[in-house]
Amino acid sequence: SFAAADRLEQGVRVWIDTSPAAGFHAQLLALSGTGTGSAQASLELPIALDWIGQALHAQAFAADPGGPLGWSATPGLRLTLGASR
Repeated sequence: SFAAADRLEQGVRVWIDTSPAAGFHAQLLALSGTGTGSAQASLELPIALDWIGQALHAQAFAADPGGPLGWSATPGLRLTLGASR
């Protein structure tokens, strides 16, 4: 999403704007990891040149039997897209 938010949704804090106008995109990812409480995934993100300098807000959600209504979420993450010089 290109916009931040702060709301409670089904017992989980949502830190991103999930409206289509904010550029929201959901992506299902296969996770891998060892042990409990951690996982990792890779996501390729093609960046258009007109995105340079734009802020991108991301958040991960996971099915969690111990979470509110069976869900948990990471804190929101803000990335500023750019090129190294």
